[in-house]
Amino acid sequence: MTRETGAGVVGTAIVVLLLTACGGPRRPNLAAQRQVADGLIAEGCYRCLDEAVTRYVGLPPARDPVGRANDTLLFRALVFLALREKELGLDASQHLRQASLLASRTTAPAVAQEQLRWAEVLPATASGLPRDVAEAERLRLNAVRADLERRLAGAAAMTDPLDVYLNVSLVCADPSLPRLPQPDAVAAPAAGHPIVQWRLAICGRSHEDALRAFAAAHPRYVEADYWLGRYRTAFIGDPRARREARDQLRAAHTAIPESLAIVNDLAGVTRVTSPRDALPLYERITRLQPRHNDAWLGQGICLTYLERPREAIDALSHVVDLGRWVVGDALYWRAWNRHALGELDAAWADAERARTTLYNDNVYVLSGRIAYDRQALDTARPLLEKARGLNPANCSAAWFLGLVHSAQERWLAGGETFEAAERCYRAEIDQARADALTAAATEVEEAVRVERQAQADASIRTAERQAALSAYNAAFNYVRGGEPARSRPLLDRAVQHAEVSDRARELRAFVDR
Repeated sequence: MTRETGAGVVGTAIVVLLLTACGGPRRPNLAAQRQVADGLIAEGCYRCLDEAVTRYVGLPPARDPVGRANDTLLFRALVFLALREKELGLDASQHLRQASLLASRTTAPAVAQEQLRWAEVLPATASGLPRDVAEAERLRLNAVRADLERRLAGAAAMTDPLDVYLNVSLVCADPSLPRLPQPDAVAAPAAGHPIVQWRLAICGRSHEDALRAFAAAHPRYVEADYWLGRYRTAFIGDPRARREARDQLRAAHTAIPESLAIVNDLAGVTRVTSPRDALPLYERITRLQPRHNDAWLGQGICLTYLERPREAIDALSHVVDLGRWVVGDALYWRAWNRHALGELDAAWADAERARTTLYNDNVYVLSGRIAYDRQALDTARPLLEKARGLNPANCSAAWFLGLVHSAQERWLAGGETFEAAERCYRAEIDQARADALTAAATEVEEAVRVERQAQADASIRTAERQAALSAYNAAFNYVRGGEPARSRPLLDRAVQHAEVSDRARELRAFVDR
């Protein structure tokens, strides 16, 4: 018994010693916690603000005036965080509701209520929202334009960084609103605060250099990659700018995966070179936000390029059913897929509806193709002529118009049109080769480079075949039109393609007799 209790006494003594050595459980240093949270707000990055809210919420209840000061700090952190969520296309409603419960308990309730009002009316970044939601938010801001102008008229006297942040955000939210001051002037009263510098730097492409400098000086602002990527998408036709945009948007997506705005913009850039990689991004958006018009459209386009027409039609039908937004584009692509499946009547109905809102060469070419396949030649010809007038470089327009002329025995018109189609396809070959060289020089990722090379090779093979067929068809039309001499150089080019060689040699022998 003694030994057992002795051992127990020794163990207890150790425990007591340890507790005594630590001086008992320490009370948290509330001032230090508040100082850390204050510093996070001053730094202002999205994750900083999220952490600041967590720290303020963790502070124990306190009597006034300390309690009121704590509530004021938490209120400001919540509003700042909600504003950053709106910039990222995230749902800010929860943090705005929490802020509304605190507004009356701040040190300046009337000021807090005014700040909350403008934080609530500010639109979120539209990329992560369905079109009707984004439009409603834009109209909500426009509805209080008179109040907005009155507020901004006194912007020079507002020095609180939260007020200045709100003012810059309001000016940048809709540049089309009249009589608004310049963003730089609105930011001036608190321009030394990093969070205000950030808001000014994401106000548009004119501030891109300032954003790059800011991001370099404030590495915790991982969301800077999103806005830099957005700025680069303005030059998406340039392969180098497109790669930069993709890389920056990917980095932003890795840092803030919950932002559907980032996902949508990344999908749009990715789709240009790799519909296969863009598809799962769009699918994630439509799964989480089933009324997102643009994501359904992007999903349908990707499925079209991946030759999955039934699935493409299903995705595009969501856009049509939602109504109003990008419906013409969805009808165009749905018509394309229905045409590919041989559903000519349904394809024609979609193409006709698409032409009521779209005015470009592609929709006229597709309509002409469908009309040709339906043997409605008198309908097809003006549609294809319209397409050529809108864009003489549309090779498909020339090709199908040549087929219509031939079917209607308009031989010389057919010859000239097919000859133009051959020139067009040969220009496409040159462009595809140049694109392949650019991809080899600019793409860092091997998988993307290989996919783009494969696309270029496929485009070259298709264009080479179409060029040879166009040359042969032009020659055939000239012979039938009584001008065989015009066919000879065309046939010399056509015989060089394996698929056309035998027919071209036979016709050339006939011409040479």
